[in-house]
Order: sequence, then C-alpha cells, then structure tokens
Amino acid sequence: MSGYLFLIPVLPLIGFLINGLFIGRIPKTLISIVGCLSVGLSFVLSLVLFFELKCMPVSSRVIQQVLFTRIPSGNLKFDIA
Repeated sequence: MSGYLFLIPVLPLIGFLINGLFIGRIPKTLISIVGCLSVGLSFVLSLVLFFELKCMPVSSRVIQQVLFTRIPSGNLKFDIA
C-alpha cells in the first residue's frame, strides 16, 4: 500500500485544480463534493498507511518513496522523495 504514498498530497491538488478550472461551469454542490471527497480520500489513505506502519516492527517503521532523482552528480544526488 505504500506505493500509493504520493497520492496523499496529489488528491487535494487535483480537487483544487478541478474546482479552480471549472468554477462557474459546474454546480456548487458538485464543487463541494469534489472538495470534500479529495481531502477525505487523502485522509483515509493517510490512515491506512498509518496503520500499515503501526503493524510493522519498530526497527523498520520507515516508508520512503523516491519519485525521481533531480540532480545526479557523481556521488551526490538529490532525490524527490
């Protein structure tokens, strides 16, 4: 489930973009549903990942997802993680 870690910040961003781009073109009830649903799904995903971490042994309670390496230079690299 930790493969979906990137969705926690992306879901509210998608909701913001949908509400921002289609303001005035979609009904206010749909805007409310999109806003609440995007933040709610992000919250539920955060809870699932929290309980996944809680079930892991204490010594290995780290989840890191590297999206891409931004600046590789010899032994020095900056990961977007």
